[in-house]
This record gives sequence, C-alpha cells and structure tokens, in this order.
Amino acid sequence: MLRTALDSVLAALSGTLTHLDGVIDQPGREPFDASWTTAEGDTLNAGLADVAEARATARQVIRAAPRRRAARPAIEGLERQATQITVLTGAVLNLARTTTAAVRSGEDLPEGLHAAIGDLAEGLSALASHDTAAASRAEAILTASHPELDFGHRELAQ
Repeated sequence: MLRTALDSVLAALSGTLTHLDGVIDQPGREPFDASWTTAEGDTLNAGLADVAEARATARQVIRAAPRRRAARPAIEGLERQATQITVLTGAVLNLARTTTAAVRSGEDLPEGLHAAIGDLAEGLSALASHDTAAASRAEAILTASHPELDFGHRELAQ
C-alpha cells in the first residue's frame, strides 16, 4: 500500500515535470491557465496525503501483527523514501511556479533548464514504474550534465 502511494506520487511528479518541459519548449505560448500550478499542487498534495495515510497504516500493522514485524526494515526504507519524496514534491512545485512565472513574463530561462527538467521527468517516471535500467540511464544523464548534483542516495530506486 505504501509502495503504491509512493509510486503514484512519483508518477504525478513526472507528469508535472513533463508538462512543465512542454511549457519551456514552446515559449511565448501559454498552454495552461494561470491556475495550473495551483491545480498541480492540489493533486500532488492529495498524493502526499495518501502517502501519509499509508505510512500510518504500515506502522500500525507492524505494531499489531507479530508476523509482519519482519517487514520492519523494508517499511523503514519506504518511510525514508516517503520523506525524500515529500521534499522532492516541494521542490518540483517551486520549480513549476518559478518557471511558469518566468515564461509568462518573457524572462530568459537558465541554460540547460529544459534538458534537466526533461531528464528529471524521465527518471521519476522510471522510478515510478520500477524500470531500473531507465532509472540508471536517467541518473547517468543527470550526473553527466549536472555534476554539481549528488546522487549518492539510491534508496528511491530500490
């Protein structure tokens, strides 16, 4: 249940970034209304609420069902992933807000932003679908094009 909720949020994040990538790809054209980022925030926050509920259920099952206690390390790993995904969701929403505002006002976007957003969307999609080969390719692309990023944690790919 928790894994499913996490995968759902990862897929939604990928969708948000894919749409944002399209906005950047076609500057001057506004393919969304001004409430797009608010609607995306609502969708992503609803997904995080599902994650919170699944986390609580998982904790309760581990405490109440002695046979499930062996799953504790796996649940703890998913708990760490949930925390990371919550932080990532905030970052993606901030990126969406600032990027769409910059596109609307005609500002120049940082070089490489378009490619980085596309690569991140692809990587999140691969993680959501458990395509480890695609996730490794996306990580390699991001590492090569953005050496300042730290990909030392591999917990999300597990």
